[in-house]
Amino acid sequence: MNVSEIRRPFSLLYRKSFGGHAEQWEAALVSGIKWEDCASLSVSSEGGSGVFFVETAKGSNKVVVVKGTGTVVQEVFAANIGRAIGVAVPKMDMAAYTQPTWRRMKREMKRIAKQEHVAKVNKELDRPYLLIMQYIKGDPLAALTPEKAERVFAGPGRDVAFYGLGRILALDVLLNNWDRLPVLWENEGNPNNIIFSPSGEAWGIDQAITSINPQVFASGMRKYTGKVRQFLKSVVEDARAKISVGVVLDYIKMFTDYTVQDADAACHCIRHGLLTALLRFSRLDLEAERHAVRDMVKPAQDWGNVWESGMKAVNLEFLQEMQAVIGEAVQSAVAQPRLNLCHVTSEDRSDVKAVLIQTVSYERDACLVSHVDRVLTKEAVETGSAGDLFLLPESCIAESGTPAVDKHSTLSQLSALAAKHRIVGVLGSMHEITGTGKVYNTSVVLSSDGTQLASYRKRKVLRNIESGTEECVLDLPFGRVALLICHDIEHQDVLQQTLAHKPLLIVNPVDIPHPSHLAKYPAMLPSAWRTCLGTVARKWERLAAEHGVSFLRCDRSHQNSSAFDSSIVVT
Repeated sequence: MNVSEIRRPFSLLYRKSFGGHAEQWEAALVSGIKWEDCASLSVSSEGGSGVFFVETAKGSNKVVVVKGTGTVVQEVFAANIGRAIGVAVPKMDMAAYTQPTWRRMKREMKRIAKQEHVAKVNKELDRPYLLIMQYIKGDPLAALTPEKAERVFAGPGRDVAFYGLGRILALDVLLNNWDRLPVLWENEGNPNNIIFSPSGEAWGIDQAITSINPQVFASGMRKYTGKVRQFLKSVVEDARAKISVGVVLDYIKMFTDYTVQDADAACHCIRHGLLTALLRFSRLDLEAERHAVRDMVKPAQDWGNVWESGMKAVNLEFLQEMQAVIGEAVQSAVAQPRLNLCHVTSEDRSDVKAVLIQTVSYERDACLVSHVDRVLTKEAVETGSAGDLFLLPESCIAESGTPAVDKHSTLSQLSALAAKHRIVGVLGSMHEITGTGKVYNTSVVLSSDGTQLASYRKRKVLRNIESGTEECVLDLPFGRVALLICHDIEHQDVLQQTLAHKPLLIVNPVDIPHPSHLAKYPAMLPSAWRTCLGTVARKWERLAAEHGVSFLRCDRSHQNSSAFDSSIVVT
């Protein structure tokens, strides 16, 4: 196979599809479009069906993608499954021929089309169901020059790109979506169906399910499931994954002329993304997923049984067989560390997934780092994402010194974990010792790429510790977060000063000791524990309602006899 013979045509098609204005385009909302305000239309030459890029208002550069396709059901179902297992897929809406929107968008798209495109618009939109999809700004794999490929696959977001490729590969395997990454299929694939955003995230587009009906094509089904079993066996057994998923790196080389550096690390990320997505698929209610798509169009409103025919192509028996094969294979690859975590959902503009990791007393920080990695890995494998933020308890880091990731070995290791799992980290606290011998109780906050965002010194201290003087309020991608260590939050001056910043979350690492007077009366401990948390919860619930803030407290686990285990989440 000659690389140059394949790469050049795909690159030309991409540039022809988008024209000279694509670099200025941004994504418009896919719902609530005022079609009468649409200003321009560009035509894609990609694919067998009509794909159009519609500017939703004059001079806005806000674009949606409109597609007429004969496989609308298969594509909607595939996108839903992709979204459910963590694949980045475009948001999607649909206009049916029974809706006024369908007629209005066809009329207005003809109005704004250039004369030479009117016939194509007429032809491709002459369908009962039209897809309106999110425009993804970025470059298809086929259009990446070696320089762009290096930025994607060797830049700060390289792990994100490879994790995303692993998830996309999982979607292709479980749906028999042969038109993308040719890992199981003897074809050249389609590198235009993967787009890399400016941040390096890999987006899957134009996916569809290709069911094999086991009742009609029993031998074909056996052949395909055999391929899947063999592939997954190699993925599970090959920890380095270079043999099992290394073909993805060859595919990148084929179309970009770029050789991925540190191939072992890249393959590890692809493998992790693949297994994460497959495990999520193994736990889906497939019948419910299928019914959700079926119910989008009522039988009495179907046009020529188009929707019903599409639903027959989404074969439940095929999907259930794939789920059984995949579930059997990936379960053996899942680590099972003990978890102490909690999720919180904010009613603000975005949902925030926070992981509270209750530690015990470790003699070595290496145990702490290993524990945090196991918890985040398990959460990522089971749900497709480690989360947005993880929180550790106060005084969980034994190593004292300078609170800087480049000068402290434990902080450096936790920084690597934050980058690995793409999650913000609030690292409990440690003893900071200054050059003059002063000691502070200090917490460190890491960004999702592992860089240090801030350090914060506890302000309300007891004895033998210096008091900090500075606040810690950070604007993170998911909202504003304030940090208060232990008793800081119990002091009204500090709390009110913090609430004045209107944070989305207040995170509160604590180390509440076991009540010593109850040592002789262990039967009283549960009652004392409930009373303590009940008092805190009532206070925080009132503040949460008044200020629109959520509180996250992380304490040590009760497995440590000296801890009170007072972790709590109030939203």
